[in-house]
Amino acid sequence: MPIELNDTLVVGISATALFDLSIADAVFKEKFEQDSDTAIDEYRTYMLKKENEPLDDGTGMPLIRALLNLNKIPGVEGKTPIVEVVIISRNSPETGFRVLKEIRRRQLPITRSAFTAGEKSSSYLEAFYVDLFLTTNEEDAQEVIDSKVCASAVVKQPPKDTDKLDETQVRFAFDADAVLFSEDSEIINQREGLPKFWSNEDEEQNVPLQEGPHANLLKKLSKVQERLPGRVEFSPVKLAIMTARNSPAEMRVINTLRAWDVYIDQAFFLGGLQKSRFLKAFKPHIFFDDQDSHLDPAALDVPCAKVLYPSDSPLKELIANRGKENKCELNVECVTDAQCDSPKVCVDNSCVIKDEKISKNISSCQLQRVHFDFNESIITSDARNILEQNAECIKSRPDQVVVIVGHCDDRGTEEYNLNLGQKRANAVKKYLKSLGVTSNVRTISKGEEDPINPANNEEAWSENRRAETNFE
Repeated sequence: MPIELNDTLVVGISATALFDLSIADAVFKEKFEQDSDTAIDEYRTYMLKKENEPLDDGTGMPLIRALLNLNKIPGVEGKTPIVEVVIISRNSPETGFRVLKEIRRRQLPITRSAFTAGEKSSSYLEAFYVDLFLTTNEEDAQEVIDSKVCASAVVKQPPKDTDKLDETQVRFAFDADAVLFSEDSEIINQREGLPKFWSNEDEEQNVPLQEGPHANLLKKLSKVQERLPGRVEFSPVKLAIMTARNSPAEMRVINTLRAWDVYIDQAFFLGGLQKSRFLKAFKPHIFFDDQDSHLDPAALDVPCAKVLYPSDSPLKELIANRGKENKCELNVECVTDAQCDSPKVCVDNSCVIKDEKISKNISSCQLQRVHFDFNESIITSDARNILEQNAECIKSRPDQVVVIVGHCDDRGTEEYNLNLGQKRANAVKKYLKSLGVTSNVRTISKGEEDPINPANNEEAWSENRRAETNFE
């Protein structure tokens, strides 16, 4: 008889979300831009050449390892598996061979896979009974969200210290509105402001919120908790909500979860506090949110994935064009330039004309370089402090183009260093964007070219591992 997986949590994951294939992906994109006709052959040659080299963890690896460990819990072995993982990749079977070898090398109990040779991999999710699809491809994720086949999210870059995550548990953290719950309440917030949002949620506190794109995933995880031995309070599957909601909007969340008969271990009603601070303490294997302003700072420390809005969602335009009506009941005229009437721009929460902005800011500000650890593109705590100053400087000159150049020391191959330099430049750009930089920012890599210190020692190498930010 055919096997069915209705009672099993099935996670579909792309090869690029499970393993760090960023260098291979960069090689393909570079070849494709040069000559699309030969790019596939050259990419195949590259993957065949590298297929015996181990792959680093992708963003989804800590989650997958911890989930598969649930099948080893005494009392569940021999039954229908608690968790099933399926590799769903746009690679061809030939280029995907490297992925399969890595799974065997690590002895991961993943037995099902699909390699679609460039075609949309999302088409096969329903056939595999997938409940959650993790990918690095935004087009695939968007199609899944629009089709409502299952939960889907686009993973961010891997954080630095995933080895510290506890694999005897599986810890999920979810944003509330537009993730677990529908976007209806968030639309009220965006259109009519927080006072109206608070009033609506207080009045409707006994009316359950409508389901969002990850509601069924949460319910499936609740069923997984029930299948595991022992009380739900002691389950190795830990569920948390991290939401910007606060009183009086919190009661409706709790009443909704009761109506769904879902047990949540922890709930954080943060009222605008930065989520990354709490996520660093909670240490989830994955955090789902719909806004980059929450995800980018958190992704430095924990695995994160973005939940996209449906293509027809009014939130896309509302959030892109946040107006003055979206501000809290604070004496704040603006947060971004978009909240000011042209030609005014936002400076220190006030709308001023551009000439005033130049005089009000430190027009002579200087952009500083940041440094990286060996073989890393993670933004360090020291670098964050520098980039916060750089961000203020850049925001004082909104019309200027910014160029970020990534550099490496001279260890490693030229190709590897070019890709690592690009990752470093991209990491700086992403962090600046999370700090509110809206300028046109370009990134390039010089690899091991242009060293600050040409010596061949640790001091020189540490100086050369850097990213330079300049106005064009």
